[in-house]
Amino acid sequence: MTFRSGHPIELDARARSRRSRASPHGVVRLIWLATLLLLAPTAGADAATEYRLKAAFIYNFANFSHWPAASAGKLRVCVYGRSPILRALEPIAGRISNGRQIEILQRAQDATVEGCEVVFVTESAIARLPALLAEIGDEPVLTVANSPGAGRTGAAFNMVVVEDKVRFEVNLPATRRGGLRVDPRVLRLATAVHQ
Repeated sequence: MTFRSGHPIELDARARSRRSRASPHGVVRLIWLATLLLLAPTAGADAATEYRLKAAFIYNFANFSHWPAASAGKLRVCVYGRSPILRALEPIAGRISNGRQIEILQRAQDATVEGCEVVFVTESAIARLPALLAEIGDEPVLTVANSPGAGRTGAAFNMVVVEDKVRFEVNLPATRRGGLRVDPRVLRLATAVHQ
């Protein structure tokens, strides 16, 4: 299978089987994400709108991800470093994603991300991305960034501006870290898929 980025993607038999019997709920979520991409405001829009859009992307990245041992506890979305996105994420706190209630936490740039299932690495902390990825190791942690080069460096999802629109790129090995699985249909919406 090849996506717009030109990178071949191999799906295992289970993924192909899941794709062929996709739930209506999953299809609706995918349509919502695709609509978000099509109607995304330009990068020149006010900063608050851009951060709300990026918060919606983070929420959907979590919705289309499956952790190997989903606990009954909360799904912790951690903002690593300082960023106005923390305020934009407040409306998703308490929402349900994959049967778990979302909790939004802020982590200082020098703090650990232990206990976080989703980590958004802010622009102010992006220089620490390699050290952060080393700390995470093989744990099933979904990493998200919005800085040039972060997708190639190892962030699972990296939001980028393409033709004045917010889009995202995917680092395929990072989406599989620690048994983490991302719905393969999301890959079709990516502007680039890094192997």
